[in-house]
Amino acid sequence: GLNAIYTSEEAGKINDLPNPEYAVFWDEVDGTFNWQKGGLIPSAAVIAAFEYKDVLRFKDVIFAGILDLKVGDLWHAQNGSGCFFNDNKVFSNGKTQLGEDVYLVIDHGPCPSRDSRANVERFLDVYASTWPHNISCAGIHLAGVASGHFDAAVLPIQKAHELCAGYLLIREADRYIADFHGLDLGNQEFDFNKLYEIVAADTKELGERILGKIR
Repeated sequence: GLNAIYTSEEAGKINDLPNPEYAVFWDEVDGTFNWQKGGLIPSAAVIAAFEYKDVLRFKDVIFAGILDLKVGDLWHAQNGSGCFFNDNKVFSNGKTQLGEDVYLVIDHGPCPSRDSRANVERFLDVYASTWPHNISCAGIHLAGVASGHFDAAVLPIQKAHELCAGYLLIREADRYIADFHGLDLGNQEFDFNKLYEIVAADTKELGERILGKIR
C-alpha cells in the first residue's frame, strides 16, 4: 500500500509511478543454495526502503528487515530508532582486537571460478588472525554483526540491495561498516547492479585491523 517503486532481486523492477515517495528493494531468498539444500544452513528474506530520490545513496535508507527463513529470527531497524533482534535493542560489544575469539564470517561467493585462488589468497592473513566461518547468506552475515552474533564480516562481492539493509542495521547498532578503502558507505551511490567490497565489524578499531590484513 506504499506509494513506492518496488524492485526484487528475482523479478527486477515490478512497477513504476510518476511521483513515488519510497523505493523498496528486497531479496525473496538470500542464500538460495542453502535453501535448496534443505535449510540446514540459514537463508533469509531481506528488505530495505529508501525515501525516493533520482540518485539513491546508502545514507538514504530508512528501514531494513532481515528474516531468517529457517528459525524465524528477525532483525529490523528504522533510521534513528536503533537496531533490534527479535524486538530487543542491540548494542556494541566493544571488541577491538584480533584473535581466536573473533568470530568472523567471510563470503567468497561461488567457487570454483577463474579467480578462486587469488580471491582466497587475499584473505589469508585475515584467516590467520580470526576464527573464520562462512554461512553463504549475506543478509545473515551483516545482520549477525549488527546483533553481535558475529564480531565481523568480510564480503568482497556484496550485492547492493542486501548491503543497504545491512548498512542500516549495523549503523543503527553503532557498529562499523566500510568499503575495502576504509570509506563510509553513506555518501556512496546505491547501484542495484553493482558489487561492493565490504568489511563490517563490532568496532571501528576491529574493522580497521581487519582491513589492514586484506592483501
